Parts: sequence; structure tokens; C-alpha cells
Amino acid sequence: MINDWMTLGFAGGVMSFIAFIDIFSKSLTSFEEAGLEEGFGFLYACLSFFFGIIFMFGTGRIISYYQGADTDYDVERMKEEGEAAKLMTPEERKSLSKTGVFAAVAIGLHNFPEGMITFLAYVADPVLGVALAIGIATHNLPEGFCVSLPLYFATGKKYLGMFWSTVSAIAEPIGAGLAWILIDNFTDGVPIGIAFGAVGGIMTHISIIELIPAAFRNDPEKKVTPYAIFAGMVFMSISLILFGF
Repeated sequence: MINDWMTLGFAGGVMSFIAFIDIFSKSLTSFEEAGLEEGFGFLYACLSFFFGIIFMFGTGRIISYYQGADTDYDVERMKEEGEAAKLMTPEERKSLSKTGVFAAVAIGLHNFPEGMITFLAYVADPVLGVALAIGIATHNLPEGFCVSLPLYFATGKKYLGMFWSTVSAIAEPIGAGLAWILIDNFTDGVPIGIAFGAVGGIMTHISIIELIPAAFRNDPEKKVTPYAIFAGMVFMSISLILFGF
């Protein structure tokens, strides 16, 4: 039986392996093909890589702020709070509504590069793209809760929660569209080097900070997740080897 944490661990292994082994090397190669010396190419690839990580840390902090201290949303607890929300004053309802809207914007910024990642992964290997899409979709579920539930509890209108959850989610196909435009107009050089470097950093953040910890949290005995991570890395290495031929 395949559990959620197995999928998350597998996706984390795939994503971390391809970020370090494949995407970063493509960033470095793009800078070198643009005419930069090897040392400067490596420097710019590293700067792009860490920019991606810092960007995700920044959006993650914003999301955590609007989620509150507890970022692991408990739906049953939120339902109980929803009953209490019926007694809120208009000012409190307005404040809770703002929280939901701001969370939607912050999560939208967070989701935007994930769309780029999924598109680039699918271009490199369709099987990898599907695997990453499943992993990212799984870890996006609680993000939808943190947008829709505050709005629903504040207004009592389900469609508002659905609308703003959709707004935050649609950032991913927009990110994929931007990646398509970049690849269609730039085949090498500095723009592609920056894009690959940043995407590598973003993938590293998602895998190490989000997917893998989530897999361990949901693996009761911590016996399955390490093997799932390793399986993801092996799968990705075999895929890259076959793709090379």
C-alpha cells in the first residue's frame, strides 16, 4: 500500500537529486556558454541557487505569519473554531477575512515557482514531471485549507474560500507558462542560467524544508520514509542515465 508519506518522501528524493545533480549543472553550463569564465559562471550559478532558496524562505515566512504559529492545520480544530467564529464581532470577522486573503497572495507567490519546476521537470522527463506534480499537489492541500477556512469562518460563504484558494493555486500554471516562454525564447545564456539556478534552489527548499520533513512527520515509525527518499533518488538517476542515451 502506498501512503501519503511514501509519495512525499519519494518526491523529496527525486527533487533534491535533480536539483543538485542536473539543474545546477545546467545553470553552470548556461553561464559558461554565455562566455563567462568558469569561476564567474560557478559564482553566478551559486548566487542564483541561493536566491531561489531565500525567495522560498521569504514566502514561507509570510505564509507562516498568516497561518499563525501552528502551520499544521487541523481541520477538526478549525471546525470547532468555526463554531466560535459565529460569535465574532464585525471587526474580528474583517480581520479574519484579511488573513485569508493575505494568505492567498502569499501562497500564490509561493506556488508560482512550483509551476516552473513542474514544467521544467516534465520537459526533461515526463515521468519525473508527473511524480513531482503528485508530490507538490499533496503538500499543497493544507495550503488550500489555510486560505479557504478562515474566509469561510469569517463570512459563512463557501464560494469566497473557493475563489481565493483558486487564485492562490492558479499561480502554478502561470509559473509554468513563464517557464515555457523562457525556454521558447532563450535556449542558452545568462537568463536560462539564472532560471535554472533559481529553480534548483527552489527545488532544494521544497524537498528539504517541506516534502521530506512532512514525510517523516507522517511516518509513525520512521521506517518507510528513508527508503522512499532513496528510491526517489535512484529512480531519478536511472531516468537521467536513460535520458542521456
